[in-house]
Amino acid sequence: MRNQNKFINEEAGLRCYYNHSLPIIDVILDESWPENKRLGCMECPRVQNKKVESFESFKNRIQVSQQKNLDQYQTLAHPVLQLLQDFNNNVNDLKSDLNKKFNLLDQLSELACNFEDEIKQQTQQFDDIDFTKELDLLIQNDEQQYQEEKFLIEEKQFFLKFNCWNRETYKKIYEFQQYHHHQKNQKLLEKITQMNESLQKVDKNIHIISDIIRNRQEANMLEQQFEVVAYNTQNLKANLLIEVTQANLNYYDDGTLIKSENNCFMERVCQNMVQLQKLSWIGEYDQQKNKIGKWTAFWEGQQTKIGGYYIRGGQKAGKWIEMTPQYRDEMLVTFEGNYNYLGLKYGLWTYFLNEKIIGLGVYQINGLKEGEWIEIDENYNKDCQIILKGYYGLEERKQGKWVIYLKDEILFSSFYNSEGQKVDFWGEICGNFDQRSHTYIEGFYNDQGKKFGQWIIYQNQFRIGGGDYNKFGKKVGKWKEVDQNYQKESSFSFDDEDNQYFSNEIYYVGNYNEEGNKIGSWKIYEKTQEIGGGKYQQNGYKYGKWTELHNFYTNEIQPIMVGEYKYGQRFGEWNIWYKKNDEKIKIGGGCYGYNGKKIERWTELYTFTYDTKINQTILTYEGEYDQKGFRINEWKITSKLMQFHENIGGGKYNLNGMKIGYWQEIIIYFGNKDYIHWNGKYNIQGQKIGKWKIFLSYSNQIGGGRFDQNGIKYGKWIEFGNKQNCKFSSQEFQFFEGYYNRQGQKIGTWKKISRHILD
Repeated sequence: MRNQNKFINEEAGLRCYYNHSLPIIDVILDESWPENKRLGCMECPRVQNKKVESFESFKNRIQVSQQKNLDQYQTLAHPVLQLLQDFNNNVNDLKSDLNKKFNLLDQLSELACNFEDEIKQQTQQFDDIDFTKELDLLIQNDEQQYQEEKFLIEEKQFFLKFNCWNRETYKKIYEFQQYHHHQKNQKLLEKITQMNESLQKVDKNIHIISDIIRNRQEANMLEQQFEVVAYNTQNLKANLLIEVTQANLNYYDDGTLIKSENNCFMERVCQNMVQLQKLSWIGEYDQQKNKIGKWTAFWEGQQTKIGGYYIRGGQKAGKWIEMTPQYRDEMLVTFEGNYNYLGLKYGLWTYFLNEKIIGLGVYQINGLKEGEWIEIDENYNKDCQIILKGYYGLEERKQGKWVIYLKDEILFSSFYNSEGQKVDFWGEICGNFDQRSHTYIEGFYNDQGKKFGQWIIYQNQFRIGGGDYNKFGKKVGKWKEVDQNYQKESSFSFDDEDNQYFSNEIYYVGNYNEEGNKIGSWKIYEKTQEIGGGKYQQNGYKYGKWTELHNFYTNEIQPIMVGEYKYGQRFGEWNIWYKKNDEKIKIGGGCYGYNGKKIERWTELYTFTYDTKINQTILTYEGEYDQKGFRINEWKITSKLMQFHENIGGGKYNLNGMKIGYWQEIIIYFGNKDYIHWNGKYNIQGQKIGKWKIFLSYSNQIGGGRFDQNGIKYGKWIEFGNKQNCKFSSQEFQFFEGYYNRQGQKIGTWKKISRHILD
C-alpha cells in the first residue's frame, strides 16, 4: 500500500539521538521527552521510568491505523469517485460535441483580435513619421489637399478592412447558430442532479454539520439598526427605529415595539405608523416562501381595493393598485398601473386621492420614469396637498423646470441640470407646512447640486430662522431650525437681537461643526421661552441630561420628557412631565436599557383619539417591558383627573409583544368619565377575532360586529365613524350600519346613524 511503502522508505533514513548507524529498535512514548531523543538503537543507553515500545510493534500499529483510515475513506469516496468519473465522461462528451462551436468562437475571437491589432498598428503609424517622405508629399500638394488625400486613403483602407471583418464575422455567427447541443446539456444537468442526490446519501453528516454551522452564524449575527423619519398616529413626524434581524424586521417608536414583520416577506420599509397598526395582507406563498397569486390589503379588518397578482419568484405582474406611504384613514392615496413580465412598472401610472386623479406619469419598459410627470410630495397630507410638476430625462433624472403647487397655487419654480442635480435658487417646504402656515426655506445650490451659503427659513413671508451651508453642502455654524411637528395659528413677534421674527413655532437653536454634526449646547424654544434642550458630542450624538418634547406636545397638551443620553441613546430613568396652569406635574416615566429600548415598568401617555378642547383629563398606559423592548403581561389604561385615578381599559401582551386574549380599548375620550370604547379578543397572532362590542362608558352597547380567525370583518356591523366626521360641539356622532361578506367587503346599502350620546 502507498502509505506503508512510504513509511518503509522513510525507515531507512531514521537515526537515533546519538546518530549510531544501527537500526532503530525502540520508541519512547512520552510527550515530556524531547522529540529528537524518542528513537533508540542497540547502543543507546536504556531509558528508565519511561514508557517504551518496540519499533516493530509501533510501526505495525501505525500501519494498521492508516489502513483502517484508508478503508473508511475509500468506502466514503468510492461512490463519489465513480460519479465524478461519469460526470467527467459526460463533460468530455459535451466538449467533444461543442468542439466545432468552440472553434467557431476561437475564430470569431481571432478575427476580432486581428482587426484590433491592425487598427492599433495603423494608429501608431501616425506617430512614426518619415520626414523625407512627408516633405516630398507636402511639396507636391498644397497643405489642405495633402491632408484630405492622405485621410481619404486611410479612411478607404479602414472601411475595406472593416467590411472584410464584418462579412467573416457574420458568416461564423450564422454557422454558430446552426449548431444545437440542448440534448447534451440536458444529460449533463441530469448527471449533476444525480451526483448531488448520491452525495447527500453518502454522507448526511456533512449537511447536518453545515446546518449547525449556519445556524450558529445566523444566531451570532449582529442586529442592524437604523432610523427613518416616519409619521405617527397624530400625523406628526417622529424618528422610527428599524431593527433588522435574521428573521424579523422590528419597528420601534420611542423604544417601544409597535410591529414585527417577517424579514423574508418584506418588500419595503414602512414609514407610516398608522399603516403599521392598521394594515394587513391576505394571500398565499409558494414552497420557496415567495408570494404567489392574488394578494389583497385589509384596513382594520375591512377589505380594500389595494392589491394585485404575483407570479413565480414573488414577482408582481399585471394591474396593481398600490398603497402610497401617505395612505391613512382620511387620505386614501393610491398609485395604480401595470407591471411588465420583468416585474417592473411600465406604461401609465396614476395617483388617486379618494378615487380622484391627483397625479400621473409614464414608466418606460426598463421601469424608469420618463417624460412629463405630476407627482405628490413625500409630506402629502390633508393639510399639505403639495404637487410637483416637471420632466424626467434619461435614467430617471429630473431635468429643467419643476413647479411646486399647493393644490392650484404655485409655491416655487426651480431648476435641475442635465445630471438631475438641483441648481441655482431654490425654495423648499419645511417644518409643519400647511394651508394656514407656509413654512419654507430658500437659498442656492452650486453646480454640484449642493446647498451652499446662507439659507433662510420663512413663515408666511416672515423670516424666522436659518443658517449657513459650506461648499460640501453641510450645515455649519449657528442655526435656528423649526420643529417638524408643532404649530398653532400663525402669529409673530419681532426679535431685535436676531433682527428676525418669532412665530409661535417650536425652535431648536445651536451650532454645527464642519462635518455637519450638531455640537455643544442646543436649546429648544417656544416663541422666546426656553422649554428644553441638551448637549451634543463632536460626532453629533446626544449626551448627558436632556429635556425634550413628547410626541404628543401640542398647544393644548404640553408634556415633556426629562432624562439622560449615553452614546446617542436614551438610557436609565426618564420622566414625563405635564404642564398645567404654569405648574409641572409628573405623570409618567420609566427606564431605558443600554440599547435605547424601554425596559421594566413604564407609565406612558395613551395613544388614543380625542378632542383636546373638551378633554382635560390625562389617559396613561401602565405596564411592563422585557429587555428587548417588548410589552409583556398586563397593561392598564388609566384616567387621571386631579387625584382621581380610574382603570378604564387594557389587556395582556404575550412574550412576543403581541396583544392576546380579552382587551378593552379606547376609541375616543371626552373627559369627565365619558368615552367610547370597544372590547373583544385577540388571537395568538395579535389579530382581532370573534365578537367585538362598542360601548359608551358603562352604558349599553352602541355598536360592534364580528371578526373571523384572520382578523377580517364579516356579517352585520354598526361602526363608529372617523374622528373627522364627529361633531363635538353638538355632541352628535355618526355611526354606520350594514353588512360585510366573508372576504371583508362591504355589501348592500349602509345606513348612516347620528346619535346624541352625551347628556
